[in-house]
Amino acid sequence: MKGGVVYTTNRQIIERLLIPAMMQAVLLGMQKSLADDGGLLDPIKVLLTAAMKEAVADILPDRVEKVMRRAKRVSTQALTLLSNKVMGVQYLSIARLTADLAAEEVIVVGAESSFAEAWDLMAEVIGLGWDKLEDQEGAALTAAIEMRLYLNSQGFYLSR
Repeated sequence: MKGGVVYTTNRQIIERLLIPAMMQAVLLGMQKSLADDGGLLDPIKVLLTAAMKEAVADILPDRVEKVMRRAKRVSTQALTLLSNKVMGVQYLSIARLTADLAAEEVIVVGAESSFAEAWDLMAEVIGLGWDKLEDQEGAALTAAIEMRLYLNSQGFYLSR
């Protein structure tokens, strides 16, 4: 039980894994592109890893393996929709997807959670380069919609 909500089904657990996993994959790409400065993103990576561990903390190890495999398959497939986009657009797409899901109350982000901390740190990082990314917002929105449609087709993040 986290924040008063019980996550019991595999779908619910996988939903908690998908966004941090996709964000972490994009973050790793960003780190590579930043070369020597990539270490600046390490604290965010640690927080995203913690968010994923929180999602599976209360379930048995064999179930953890099962949901992690499924989450990896789904997130990898969803990220292929972003593969031809620049890193900033990839991140903005996931951020837009997350913000939309939260606004619709399909997901709830706990204010004190590791994910919320990672989100806030990434917002600061993106803010530093916003002048270069602002004109990419339309592409990010389109990609976020495509990702949502794919994830919905897999049974995830359906409107409640």
